[in-house]
Parts: sequence; structure tokens; C-alpha cells
Amino acid sequence: MTVGAGDLGGLIDLLSDLAEETGGRHYPVENLDALPEICARISAEFRSQYLLGYSPESMASDGKYRRVRVEILDALSRVSLHAFWKLGYYAPRE
Repeated sequence: MTVGAGDLGGLIDLLSDLAEETGGRHYPVENLDALPEICARISAEFRSQYLLGYSPESMASDGKYRRVRVEILDALSRVSLHAFWKLGYYAPRE
């Protein structure tokens, strides 16, 4: 999670990119009076997270970038589901 408050200039884009690349979300704060509401939303989000694990198809220790894709396939759900995840990772090198 990233939270940006005040006039941060180009850092807002950096915070948004950082949150997206690491599977998080960015919460811009334009008015400090909105901060308690944003904190409550972040708190609720932390309480409703799930942890997924997987094993990659390639176990090669080649240092290459591996993309990660997550799909929600619950067509019968009556609740709106959203997924946030790390977009990828670098495989370890030997």
C-alpha cells in the first residue's frame, strides 16, 4: 500500500507505479480530513485478504523475469471480487 498526501509533484506517479508493481494499491490523499476514511478502507482490505501460492512451470535458475497472472473464475458469486497481485518476479540465479 502507498499513501501520498500533499503536493508531491511527480512522486504521485512513482507511488502509483510502486503499488501496482508490488500488487498493492495507491491511495492519494488530497485532503487530510479524508485520511481517517482512507485508513479505515486500508484496514478493511487487510482483514479480507487471501494468500495464494503456486509453483512455476519452469524451475530454471536463470534470473529471467516471470509474469504472474491471476483470474477470478467465480461466475456464481453475488459479491464483487477484485484481485491485486504482484505482476511478476525475477527467478533466482544459481
